[in-house]
Order: sequence, then C-alpha cells, then structure tokens
Amino acid sequence: MQTLSSIDRCKKEGIKLEVIIVDDGSSDGSEETIKKQEYNFNYHYHYHEDKGYRVSLSRNVGAKLSRGRILAFVDSGMIVGSNFLKAHKKLHDESQNLAVIGYMYAIEQNLSKSSREKLSQLYLKQNVDEFCNSIVNSHEFSDIREPVFEASSDTLTRLPYPWAIFWTGNVSIKRELYNKTQGFDEKYTSWGSKMSTLVTLCTD
Repeated sequence: MQTLSSIDRCKKEGIKLEVIIVDDGSSDGSEETIKKQEYNFNYHYHYHEDKGYRVSLSRNVGAKLSRGRILAFVDSGMIVGSNFLKAHKKLHDESQNLAVIGYMYAIEQNLSKSSREKLSQLYLKQNVDEFCNSIVNSHEFSDIREPVFEASSDTLTRLPYPWAIFWTGNVSIKRELYNKTQGFDEKYTSWGSKMSTLVTLCTD
C-alpha cells in the first residue's frame, strides 16, 4: 500500500483529487488492507475476476469510473514524490494536447539481491522525497528507457513509435485526449501488475 500512502503525502493545493483503484483479480487481501487505512482523499475500489493479466482493461475501467479532467496512471508498487500531482498538472495546464511520460526508477526486472536490499534500506531510513532523490541521484537505479530519451533529446515525437515507451507506471493524459484514442488496447493481455491506480485531477 506504499503507492497509496505516497499519493496521500503529495502536495494538493489547488487540486481536487480522486483515486480509482482497480484490482485485476488479486487474492492477497488487498481490499481489506486498503480499507483499514485512512487516506486524505476520496477513492473508489473496483474488483474484477482474475482472468489473466488484463492491465489495459483495468486502466480503461478506471478511466470510466473517474470524473477528473486529467488522468494520471500509476502502477502498483510505485512510490511517487510529493510534487507528483503538481508536476503533472502544471504540464497539462501549459499545453492542450499533451501526453506526459514521467521517469520510473528501479523498475529493472532483474535487479540483484543486493540492489533490492539497498532499496528497502533506503525506503525504511528516509522520508518519501529523500528516498526518491536518493534513487534519482544513483546511476544504479536509472530509468531503463534513458538511452531512448537521450537519443531523441527528450523530444519523443522524433521517435517512430513514441507510444512504445508510454509505460503506465507514471504517465498522465487529459480525459479529452484519452477519449479520442479510445483508451488502451484491451487485446493486450501480457505482463502487468494485478493492481492499477488511476489518479484524476481537476482544478479547484
């Protein structure tokens, strides 16, 4: 539940926050655990039957259940810094036609045991922002897409298939643009998390 706790600690001035939690058939008691916690935001928990990895369906369900004008997608297990909400909102306020792709650190599937232990120790010893800054400043946990970002000089429209790096651990899009794309392709049923979190934002 660290993901929800980190969202709860985000700066929320000028933001109305709504969180949609979509559970793709987990069996680890997630719903009971979430309900035991107290959060400073309104949330809706939606569960559907386990029929394999249906991350695209989960995200589309979350979008349909939400009401905000900006949709921010966060995967289970992600820890966000306190400026997460404001950073996404600021970029969308400055542009009418934008998909925001945020950095994701320490998501390498084959992290060594020592690296995993180091992450755990950093998380236990620091507050969320200190933890995030430690990871950002460590080349050990860089975003594995960094070579692609560098090759395009962070101008992703130069890439032949920019959507290929739209990994939903830290992305956002305005609802209007999401609706035009008709959402995520639900034929995609490969690897993914059993829990998807959608944060929707609108200005006070």
